[in-house]
Amino acid sequence: MMSNFKNLLVIGGSGNLGKSVSLYPETLHFTYLLGKAVVKAFNPSWKVTNIAHHANEESHCNIILNPEKKISAELPGIIEQIEKVTKTYEAIICVAGGWAGGSIKDKDIFEKYELMTNQSVYSSLLGNSISPHKK
Repeated sequence: MMSNFKNLLVIGGSGNLGKSVSLYPETLHFTYLLGKAVVKAFNPSWKVTNIAHHANEESHCNIILNPEKKISAELPGIIEQIEKVTKTYEAIICVAGGWAGGSIKDKDIFEKYELMTNQSVYSSLLGNSISPHKK
């Protein structure tokens, strides 16, 4: 039996932006422009899978990352969990990231920078790594 649902994978779906995307996926309609999905208009019936450090109760499925582990060590398990939900996703949206500002004079400036790198760059790399379109 064929499902009427479209599948959306949200990386960072437990943050403020991620919760909004997960809560109202029916307002998303993706049109492909030069091979990339862009939000266009209304389309109902999305199933949302969230990948984040915390669960999002609005998502159909949550894949929880362990902040103590390296993303490279977790990747095989993440892919396995994603494929248990579905083999195909109409869209993968990365909304993870954050800003840990402060002053260059702060003693913990390097820890803040590492946190921003983990949240922003690693999440983008994760999205690309699990994309079914990579070669």
